[in-house]
Formats: sequence, structure tokens, C-alpha cells
Amino acid sequence: MASNRVKQFSEINITPLTDIFLVLLIIIMVVAPMLKTKGLPLALPTVSSQKEAPPPTKEGLIVLTLQADGTLLLEGNLLPSDGVVSALKNLAQAKPDGVQLQVHPQASHQKFAGVLDAITQAGASPLSVVRMAE
Repeated sequence: MASNRVKQFSEINITPLTDIFLVLLIIIMVVAPMLKTKGLPLALPTVSSQKEAPPPTKEGLIVLTLQADGTLLLEGNLLPSDGVVSALKNLAQAKPDGVQLQVHPQASHQKFAGVLDAITQAGASPLSVVRMAE
């Protein structure tokens, strides 16, 4: 008596899958050099050996200076840290061209962030940040 049972084939044939991946790889290798990716324009700062003074200011511009020790100068006068917002609000009406923030390189980031927040709260805009010479 012969058995009518068919032996099942339980292996997976990966040859078609490999062929598909190889074709996709070849397509990507051919197309990739043809793609011209366009990045964002980037303006890098230039380094000079001379120490430069901050740029001259305009008449309608508020000049706020953050020194290395964290003190603030508003138009050359010492400014208490708790009166920055009110002083900027008052001065912004007389000088509508915005704020120029001159920052010493050794100033703390926390103080810098606090000054930026105060300028935002005062509603003074536009803002330009200038790095002072050491």
C-alpha cells in the first residue's frame, strides 16, 4: 500500500527577495549622484587678527551692554538688573529703531538669556547682538 502523502517543503526561498534588493541597490547607486541637494546658505564669520571696536550706532538705536561681570549698561549708564524691562519700555518709545546688545565674550550664558528675555518682554525690536572685543 502506497502512501498518498506529499512531503511538505518548509524552507523559504530568498532568491527572489535578494534579486529585488540588488535591483533596488543598483537603482539607488545610479540615481544618487544625479540628485543635487541644495543646502541652506551659510554665512560663516571671518577671523581677523586685529581687535575691532563695536560698529557705530545710529541715533534711534538703544545700546545695551552686558559686561563680563554681568553688569548691564544702558546707553553707558549702570542699570539695575530688576529695572531692565521698564527702562527698555520707556526708551523704546523715544528710540524706535531697536536694540543693539553688546555682549562681552566672558559674560555668562544665564545672564545673556535673562537680558534677551527682558528685551522680549519690553517689546523692543529689532534686536542685533554684537560681540565685544576682549
